Formats: sequence, structure tokens, C-alpha cells
Amino acid sequence: MKFRSIIYDLLLLIASTYVILKSISNESYRKTIKYRFTLSQDEPVLKEFKNQQKKSSFSGLWIHAASVGEVLGAVNLISKIRQEYENYPIFLTVTNYAALKLIREKYHYINVRISPLDFSWLISRLCSILQVPNIIIVEAEYWPNLIDIFSKHGRIFHVSTRFSKKALNRYKNFNFLFKNTFSKITAFFTKTEEDNNNLIKYGINENKVFTVGDIKAYQSYKDFCSEESIFDLVAGSTHKGEESVLINLYLKFEKNISLAIAPRHLSRLNEIIAELKRNDINFLLWSKDKDFIKRNQNQKSIVLIDTMGELSDIYALGKIGFVGGTLQKIGGHNLFEPAICSRPVLFGKYYQRQSFMADTLLKENKEISNNTYKGAYVVESLDQFYDLVKYLLQNNNWLEEGKIARKKFEYASHSLERTYNLLKDKFNVFV
Repeated sequence: MKFRSIIYDLLLLIASTYVILKSISNESYRKTIKYRFTLSQDEPVLKEFKNQQKKSSFSGLWIHAASVGEVLGAVNLISKIRQEYENYPIFLTVTNYAALKLIREKYHYINVRISPLDFSWLISRLCSILQVPNIIIVEAEYWPNLIDIFSKHGRIFHVSTRFSKKALNRYKNFNFLFKNTFSKITAFFTKTEEDNNNLIKYGINENKVFTVGDIKAYQSYKDFCSEESIFDLVAGSTHKGEESVLINLYLKFEKNISLAIAPRHLSRLNEIIAELKRNDINFLLWSKDKDFIKRNQNQKSIVLIDTMGELSDIYALGKIGFVGGTLQKIGGHNLFEPAICSRPVLFGKYYQRQSFMADTLLKENKEISNNTYKGAYVVESLDQFYDLVKYLLQNNNWLEEGKIARKKFEYASHSLERTYNLLKDKFNVFV
């Protein structure tokens, strides 16, 4: 076991040179590199957490999530815990800078830090500092040292677990590294029955696996709904190649729709602007022209959303929501975001990372939908994309379609409650 850990640390050390090289050209990496390789109990965020532990009758909890999507799910869970246990000490680690920035700006009451790289000495140090009896890991994070070392300190719960057939085959190929690691997880709360079945096929005891859904399916503003709109179409979390499709769609409408594009990574803005200029398309920037856009709601132009943390609100300002990362082989992002504000949802065929949400939105539910309105549609070609947007805008069909999308979201939104109740009642986590 110790030999395996040494080999893993050496491999990780070699791989970490990528992080160092990336930090030379990438500001986000540069801002976080210190915290990936070093750890001190004198860091303000760790001192604040320890102070909260001293003042509380609870030992506290460590939650680990990767990027913005997973972190928003973690925030839902943290909010749920704090509703019942107001001063419960919680420490959150995240993998990327965008998630760190979001928490610091919008959820300043949460103790958050960039997670150190999975070196045994750093993880051991963090476990010793935090001294909590439970850790909750969100979605698809399976760091061997984190799991192996924390299992000596307490219990490990994996929530919103995503474990596809592809993941099953991948982890089977690395059984020597992960088989023992997976066995140390106390319980898995999976998104779908497919995730559940794949874990069991991998060798996880079925008594440790519970199908509960995705904690991102709940939003604290879930009652928000409006029929006002500024944009005909809001395309969120777009990736390279998807903006080209959206630009062609805009041109196919002869520039006669209002389109908001919110790229997943703001570092790509200049690249998108260059493509718009090559196509002789005028555009507005949300950060600079927001007031003008709101005053002139009938303008038919492209608006680039160049701010962070506003996407949910932007979806609510559109008639139709398109979720990116689905026309390219990315796997998709939060498909429920448009549905939350009663907007019909469009997405491409590459939604494998969001299968729970996609299945919920696409599945026929006789209690909710009918033969006329579906609430969500898969885009497979530019012509079909055009036809769908045209149909939704005609006769305000988007309003009825949006109501169906919202109802399907509500049907699935009990995932957070189920997860919380299992953690609290079955496993007595919040002690």
C-alpha cells in the first residue's frame, strides 16, 4: 500500500509540471499555484474554520467539489445544512479558480480554498488541520490519496455520483490504483440508475449505492418565474466551435433575432469577437452595454456575456435557453438552468455528463407533458436548430414549452432533499 502511494506521488509529481507550465501563460493558474503546492495552518481561511469549530458543538464537515457546476451543487447542500444547523462548521475545497472566485464573491460566508494537489504529504497535512469526521465529495472526483488518507480519519460520502459505462471501463483498466480506493468510500449517492448499476458492476457493494439524483437540481431561487424577455435565445456555457454554429444560426435568421452568448471560459472572448468581426456582425458587451440593452428590448443583435456568475439570471431574460458543451464532445453543463425560469431547453447530442438532467427533460412524463409540448429538444443540425427556434418563437410557443420544462425540473428537484435526509438520518453525518 505504501509502495503504491509512493509510485502514485512520483507520477503525480511528473504530471504536476503541466500545472507549473500552465501558470506561466494562464493567470488563473498563476493565482492558485501557491495553494496547490503548499499548505499552512496559518492561512486565514483555515484559522477562521478552526475558530468556528472551537465555538461550535459540532466537529464540522469537509466538502470537495471541482469546478463551478459541482460547486453550485455543493452550495445547495451547504445552504440546506445551514437551514437546520445555523453555525455548522463547513470547509470547502475546489479545483479551479473560477469556482474559488464565485464562492468568494457570492457566498462569502463559506470557508473556501483551492484544493492542494493530491500529494500524500499535503493531503495528510490538511486532514490533520481540519480534523473533521466526514468528507463529502461531489460528482466525479476520485483522488486516490484524498480518499485513502481521509479514510483513516473518518467516513467518505460521494454525492451526485456520475459513473458512466465509459468510466466503468476506464477504472477497470486502472484497477491496481482505484479498486482499493473505491472500497473505502462509505456510500455513493448516484444521479441515475445507470450510474448505480455501473458501480455495482465495478464491484461496489449494492448496499453502499443509493440512486437519489443530482443536488444541482435544486436552486434557492426555484420559485422565480417571469414572462418578460430581452433575448430571443440565450446560449450559455458555450465552447470552441459552438459559437460558430450560433453565428451561422444568427445569419440564417438574417440577423433578425436577439442572441446572447455566454462562453464557458471568458478567456476566449477575443477569439469570439474576432469571429464576429470576420462575419461582419455588430455586437454588444453585457458589462458595458447592459443598461442600453435593457432599455432597447427590441434590438436584434448579438450580446456577449462577459461577466461571471450571472448566467442563471441571463437565462431568465431570454425566451429560449441553449446549453453549451453539447454540440462538441464536452458532455454538457447544467441543463436545468433555463428550465428553472420556465424556459424551453435546447442542447446538442453530447450530454453524457448531464445524463440525469437530460433524461429528466427528454423523458415523456404523462403527468406533466402532452403530445404538443415537450419542454426540451436535442439539436442535431443547423437546419433543425433553426426550425426549433423558429417554432418556439412563433405564437409564443416558448411560453407553454417553458412551463413543461419547469414542471419537469420540479419533478426532479427533490434530489437535494433525498441526499440530505440520507446523510442526516441514515448516516448521522451532521454531528
